[in-house]
Amino acid sequence: MPHTPTPAGTDPADGGQAAATGRKPDTRTALRLLIEQVRAAIPFEAPLAQICLGGCEGCSYKLMSFLETELADWEGRLDHGERPTLADLARLARTARKVHAILERNGLVSSLDPPTRGMASTSARVD
Repeated sequence: MPHTPTPAGTDPADGGQAAATGRKPDTRTALRLLIEQVRAAIPFEAPLAQICLGGCEGCSYKLMSFLETELADWEGRLDHGERPTLADLARLARTARKVHAILERNGLVSSLDPPTRGMASTSARVD
């Protein structure tokens, strides 16, 4: 079931004020941005035949399934008004970076994907 993310800077919790005033986003907005970046960087919709190409370092399919579950869980929690902590944000960013690194070693993503570099610094930009 696809999720329609809230546009960046328009989190109902701050009324979109963070984007309008140039402030750093709150943790809800930052987590939504991180989820968008992860979804852009990881090929979740790739066919299984493309994901499982043989000799892998870590099962790309299982890692992508795990990460998809984590993202969907957070999307649901955010939709129900939960406010993540900075530790929650950092944990998800770290997990996404690790999964991306394994997918890169397995040849499914390139190291030049700009959203991946953004994942590393998202948690540092939050108030």
